[in-house]
Amino acid sequence: MEQQVAFTWAVPASRSTEARKALSDAGATLDDRDRPFEPPPDEARDYAQAGFEPLTVIAGAMGLVLLAERVADFIRSERDDGLIIDARSRTETLDVRTHPRLKGGRAMVVTDDGAEMFDTSSELASAITALRS
Repeated sequence: MEQQVAFTWAVPASRSTEARKALSDAGATLDDRDRPFEPPPDEARDYAQAGFEPLTVIAGAMGLVLLAERVADFIRSERDDGLIIDARSRTETLDVRTHPRLKGGRAMVVTDDGAEMFDTSSELASAITALRS
């Protein structure tokens, strides 16, 4: 059986229903309710931009490979904002969030060892899959 990983994913509120369906269709077990996104204190300024759509947080668990594929799919389709995938050991949860300062189609994976930027979805999917193995 594939390794399950707990995750949170902050998505634009207008895409929450679409994201929940995509995650559920891919086999994720999701919490019943979304919650409002609260940015990390060191990023609060980035999210305060007037033109940035409010985010909502979807929480759940699914296979790591399937989650990596969903993140890669999002990066391929996103034109506006990039993603941060926070995999630091301070939490068992993999935290994924849209970030207004990252170009669409890009993702930054943050680990205890530092941060790495990805421009291609296939490299990103491989990096995410390696995080918890």
